[in-house]
Amino acid sequence: MMLAGSGADARHDFAECLKQADSKAQMQKIGADGFVAFAQTTCSSAQAPFESSLVSSNVSHGMSKKAAATDAASQVSDYYSERLDNYKVELEPLPAAKPK
Repeated sequence: MMLAGSGADARHDFAECLKQADSKAQMQKIGADGFVAFAQTTCSSAQAPFESSLVSSNVSHGMSKKAAATDAASQVSDYYSERLDNYKVELEPLPAAKPK
């Protein structure tokens, strides 16, 4: 669901925080199995307004508050999952160059 105004800002802030958490986790040599917990701790202050804006947007479009909260939590979880997938790829060593 697209968010307008401050919701879009909250989405951007959260996504940007996840990118920064990715970089910090790599510098701290955090394994893929610990990445989501690290990102959740690092980005909790950006996650809260984003999740709140998702709930508000969903409710304004006719969802019940409970359904809106469930949907928002699912979307936030998807962000973490997607970033984890990227993180796993970034942790993989580059293949050795084949001699010609």
